[in-house]
Amino acid sequence: MAAATASSSYSHDEGASFGSPISASCAPKTRDPDFYFDSRLVVFEIEKRLFRVPTHLLVKESEILRDLFELPQGSTNSEGTSADNPIILHDIKHEEFRSLLKILYPTSIQKTVVLVKQEWLSILKLSTMWFMANLKNMAVSELEANGSLAPVEKVVWGRKCHVSSWVLDGYSDLVSKNDTLSDAEVDATGHMTAIKLFRIREGKLRGQFYDPKAEIQQVFADELASV
Repeated sequence: MAAATASSSYSHDEGASFGSPISASCAPKTRDPDFYFDSRLVVFEIEKRLFRVPTHLLVKESEILRDLFELPQGSTNSEGTSADNPIILHDIKHEEFRSLLKILYPTSIQKTVVLVKQEWLSILKLSTMWFMANLKNMAVSELEANGSLAPVEKVVWGRKCHVSSWVLDGYSDLVSKNDTLSDAEVDATGHMTAIKLFRIREGKLRGQFYDPKAEIQQVFADELASV
């Protein structure tokens, strides 16, 4: 009698376990908002170097790349679908693209991705080019935090990547330095800019004004507004 009771109990439990997935399968399915990637693998060629990466983060971070990947794909031989027919990217270096991918697709699980100055500058360049606002802000913050940019680098990269605060700070540093501008600094900033900076520096040394930064903002107002 005891054995029959146990068998009956087992059959009841087994029926319940089989019944649950059946009823669950009838429920509507929803895509997880964070971990259901609508992505495909795409092949890029840069300086004869091939990269094959998923598109989801590139699309998420850049409207320009999103428009590129949303173009109709005609066949399996469409551009970017294979190493024989990659999307060729011009005007950038493959090491610059690698730096960007290190942030988007880290190859190992770690708390932070450690990059050197040149890699962050590469990320700044590409994020500006492709309108990746989040990555651009990250690169600007990292480069400001480590304080590795020389005054003339602030000016050059500030102009190139539309960071007006860097241009202003770079001019202020050049005016405040103890020695005069070097030939390389004059070439990098431009001769007319260098002349204006010389005049502001001379006025500062003669005590004509107490706030060189305010004078720089006034003299370079048009440039700073357009950066």
